[in-house]
Amino acid sequence: MNTFNSLDIIKIIFKWRKPILWVTGIFLVLGGLISAPQIMKPKYKSISILYPANLTAYGSESTTEQMLQILESEELMNEVSIRLDLKKHYDISETEKYPHTVLMDEIKKNIDITKTEFESVEIKVLDQDPKFAVKIIETIIEEFNNKARNLQREKTLEIVNLAKSELDKKKRELDSMEVAIRDIRVNDGIINYEAQSKVVTKEYLRALAKDQKSVSLGKVSPMFESLQQNGGNFIALSENLWRVRANYNDIKLQYESALKDINKQLTYANIITHAFPAEKKSYPIRWLIVLGAGISALILSLLTALIVENFKKVQVQVVTKDPLLQSINDN
Repeated sequence: MNTFNSLDIIKIIFKWRKPILWVTGIFLVLGGLISAPQIMKPKYKSISILYPANLTAYGSESTTEQMLQILESEELMNEVSIRLDLKKHYDISETEKYPHTVLMDEIKKNIDITKTEFESVEIKVLDQDPKFAVKIIETIIEEFNNKARNLQREKTLEIVNLAKSELDKKKRELDSMEVAIRDIRVNDGIINYEAQSKVVTKEYLRALAKDQKSVSLGKVSPMFESLQQNGGNFIALSENLWRVRANYNDIKLQYESALKDINKQLTYANIITHAFPAEKKSYPIRWLIVLGAGISALILSLLTALIVENFKKVQVQVVTKDPLLQSINDN
């Protein structure tokens, strides 16, 4: 196996210095041309940082993770695309085989949404128009608020419907019990069991003590019997009515509170860093492209020189070891 030491490599570099310099120079020029604004359109970056607000976490996920899921959803990006006509902006024709897939690829290349170490969410947008990059971020945030609001309203609407159903059920129960109590009051004359029972009992006992079969006893006795027969039912209905009415009022408060939540116009993102139009381009980094092209050319030309020199070295060794080849070479 043939190897080169440091001295050999230096000799090879010196021998091939002109081709190496020429190739490196050509690649440097090509790198400069390729990264020129006329060929590689410059893009400007805008950034916004958000914290979640008014979101309800589900299960073990945090509100930041919930925010990230909504922001990264294809449904949200579709809404942003429709509002800003991103297909036209990215020059995507409807006649293409998969226009939607191409659009999503462009969105992924130009829009980056990530969770930061501080539990916030960072939105980065690259675009050829710095003002349009800001507009994309603002539209994403607006659509996020709309989507989060709709999700919250869907959950709240479930609570409203459930509370309304319970409210109607309790109302029917209340009406039924109030009818039953009203019947007792009308038919049996029981208005206030405790007050009436005290008076009737007192009068009844007084009449009995005098051993009277009088008008007084005749008036008191039917009421006394009515209280005996229906008093327990009246008390049970009254106490149950009080409990059902209290339960009805609790459900009503819950229903009214949920109803207010549906009509609230909340925002679900606190903007810590607002996006603004960039003054300097972020892509491409021209000096990096030129430097990369030059280094690649330098390495490639050095490797080519080493391979050629190694091949020559092998040929010389083969000729030296083979007498026939050596004699042919001498002749």
